[in-house]
Amino acid sequence: MPRSTGLSTATVSRFWALSTKRKSPSVRTISHLPGGDYAPVGVRPSLTSLIFGLWSPAWLAWARSCRAAGFDVHLLNIGSDGARRSRYSSCLSSSLPFDRELIFRPEGIDAIRRQVEALGADCLTANRIEHIEWLAANRGVFEPDCKLIASPYEALVALQSKRSQLDIAASAGFRILPTWLVVNADEVDRIPPESYPVAVRPAEFDQVIPKFKVKSFETPDELARFVGGLGVIGSPLIAQPFMPSPNMLVHGVRSPDGSFVEFAGFRVARKFRDFALTVERCDLPSEVETACRRFVDSCGIAGPFHFDLLWPEGDSPYFLEINPRLGGTSGRVAALGFHEARLSLAAFGLTDYPPASMAFASRRRAVEKTAVVRHAWHTIQGRIRPSDYPPASTIGHLTQDAISLLRDRDSIFDWRDLRGSAWYGSGRAMRITRAWLRRKFDPRSSGSGTELTPEPKLDTTAGVSPVDNAAVRPMES
Repeated sequence: MPRSTGLSTATVSRFWALSTKRKSPSVRTISHLPGGDYAPVGVRPSLTSLIFGLWSPAWLAWARSCRAAGFDVHLLNIGSDGARRSRYSSCLSSSLPFDRELIFRPEGIDAIRRQVEALGADCLTANRIEHIEWLAANRGVFEPDCKLIASPYEALVALQSKRSQLDIAASAGFRILPTWLVVNADEVDRIPPESYPVAVRPAEFDQVIPKFKVKSFETPDELARFVGGLGVIGSPLIAQPFMPSPNMLVHGVRSPDGSFVEFAGFRVARKFRDFALTVERCDLPSEVETACRRFVDSCGIAGPFHFDLLWPEGDSPYFLEINPRLGGTSGRVAALGFHEARLSLAAFGLTDYPPASMAFASRRRAVEKTAVVRHAWHTIQGRIRPSDYPPASTIGHLTQDAISLLRDRDSIFDWRDLRGSAWYGSGRAMRITRAWLRRKFDPRSSGSGTELTPEPKLDTTAGVSPVDNAAVRPMES
């Protein structure tokens, strides 16, 4: 969060009153508030942000950053009955219900438009890619009065396939690992035996039934049995060598015309269930930043995005994927000083660029401590997977968890927003408990449990998708 400048609340109020008195309300000149509070007394928000979707850590970070920037924040909550109005966070002005049945329908767009007009919203955004695509396809309904903070629809469609992403990444100059395409069990033999273990993911998530994100396989027979057991393979499966190593995340924000681009690098030192467990600042190599810039410029990406790169120890990073939206690590990078919300507002001309507020925190790691507790519980139960990184003994995992709980910065807890801190922590604990009870006592349960606001997968592989299924030689950056 922004560093305190030592200014009193009264000073902030006087500054705000003078600045709004001198400037026309139609000119977007609001930058970050210099105080440390989210909602300083006497300072009334003059711009409004409407967020669409289910509450998540990314929305918590967004609401806190927007509130600190002087925005009134409202949540259009899918499936909510409206009983918990404004209970998710003290930075939310309201939590408004939205009928789930209206999603992807013209009536749904009309309902969102009415809420935008009723609130006088200056910007609208979503954090699930299918919702972003839906809103982007109807951008003209909201703009120019309400800015849709999202990439153009054409860019989102072009990035739907991981295969397309990998081709664009190769052209942009990213390093690439060998890759094979698999559409049936017979093609498993094309993968050289020495390349195992391999990680497999669908090129398009919703084109494979049953759905899965990423799975690893030790032998060709194991992979062939899995592929043969899939009900529908509507798009190729992408197979790459499995590499247990850290990841690099490159979070960024770009303006629609490309004149405003910001990047920041982060290292994922620990992974759990293929998700980022700990995130820390790292230097961004110039060749990686250049490749990132070429990628987003070639696609015309706008708003927040983040690259996921595989970063073997002592080697340069390899491209995995890009997500043109907020992510599960958005809260943690905000805790380290990279506020995607504020940069997005500036990129779309709603505020001035706030350089002082973007000073990075110390190189402490940021975590969600509820996830660290869950990792410790899985360790005690002996449920740690080979993909969990770094490998360690039971004592080693528990020691790292204890150190993380004591030392690392929690991205959820903030004394200035006790309501948001308490609600998310208690809500996650309740859902995990319900999932455990279902696994324990419901014989119909699959045993997989449920995740609260799952984060983007941190795949452990990368590659280009060759049409002829031939292995691709790694490319130099």
